[in-house]
Amino acid sequence: MLRNLRRPSSPKPKRSDSVEIVDAVLEAARQLLMEDQKLTTEALAKRAGVGIASIYRYFPDRGALFAELFRKQHESFLLHMDEQLLPETTIASGVDACVRMLADLSPGEVRFRRILNVSMPLDWTLSKLQEVISEAATRLHRWLVILLPDESAEEISRRVFYSLAIVRGAVMLSLLSPELAPENGVMVEDLKVLVERVVREGIPLPAS
Repeated sequence: MLRNLRRPSSPKPKRSDSVEIVDAVLEAARQLLMEDQKLTTEALAKRAGVGIASIYRYFPDRGALFAELFRKQHESFLLHMDEQLLPETTIASGVDACVRMLADLSPGEVRFRRILNVSMPLDWTLSKLQEVISEAATRLHRWLVILLPDESAEEISRRVFYSLAIVRGAVMLSLLSPELAPENGVMVEDLKVLVERVVREGIPLPAS
C-alpha cells in the first residue's frame, strides 16, 4: 500500500538512452505485478536489464514508480481510443474495441489493475481519473457526432456519460468485489450489448 507516500512527479529523462531505461523499468514492473511476483529493486533491475542506481535515479520510491505506471496505463488507453474511433468505424466495432480495452482482462491484468486502482492514494488518482474520463468522453462524443448526425449534442453527451458509467462502474466493481462479478468473457459480452443499446437508442426519458 502506498497511502503515506508523497505524490511524485513523472520522471523526465533527457537522453534517448534514458527514455529507454525508464520504459524498460516500467515494463518490467508491469510484468512482475501481472505475474504476482515480488516487486523488489533487485528483481526489477534484473527484469529490466538495468542497474539498481538507474532505477533510483528515475524512481526514488515505490510511489513514483506506481504513479508513473498509473499515468502510462491511461495514456495508452487514450491513444488506443484515437486509433480505434475513426470516422469509418461502425458503432458495433467502436463499442467492441472500447469495452475490450477496459474490461477484457487476463488474470495478470486484473492483478495489475487492482493494484493500481486500489493501492494508490485517492488524492493521487482522482485528478488523473477525472482528466482521463473527460478526454475519453471528448473522443467518444466527437466520434458519435459523425455517426449519429440526427441526434443533438446534448443527447450524445448523455449517451456518452451513461456508456462510460456502465463500463467503468462494472470494471471497478469486478476489481473490488470479484466474487460478485460474472465470468470475464460473459461480462464483456454483456457490457457490449448494454453500451451499444445506450449508444444507439439512448436512455428513455420518463413520461411527462
